[in-house]
Amino acid sequence: MKEQLQQKVKDMNAYLQIRSSDEPAAMLEKMELLEIMIAQAGEYLALSKSYQDEIIQQTILEHDVNDDLSASTLNMYIKASAKDWNFLVTSFDRINSAAVHQHDGLRTRISYIKTLMNG
Repeated sequence: MKEQLQQKVKDMNAYLQIRSSDEPAAMLEKMELLEIMIAQAGEYLALSKSYQDEIIQQTILEHDVNDDLSASTLNMYIKASAKDWNFLVTSFDRINSAAVHQHDGLRTRISYIKTLMNG
């Protein structure tokens, strides 16, 4: 599952880095695809957080209170144990944000074009 989500991050980031067309029809199409991406990124974010929580729980259960680890050391160990999932959580959060901003930007550009055509 982790590898599939890592591939989704790569694919989504690649799509977000493509410059959009100045054609209104192409902009509308990209907006529709961004809407799908926003929904998918939200789903993948929740899934990644779930796996991240599992790793955190497993790591905590592996360490007994008598392990002589300070709270900060244990916290660092937990973060290191979940590093791949931490990356995915952060990535899907940023993808979601970028897709929302691109969608808003396209809507603004379409409104501007519409104003020029009517003016």
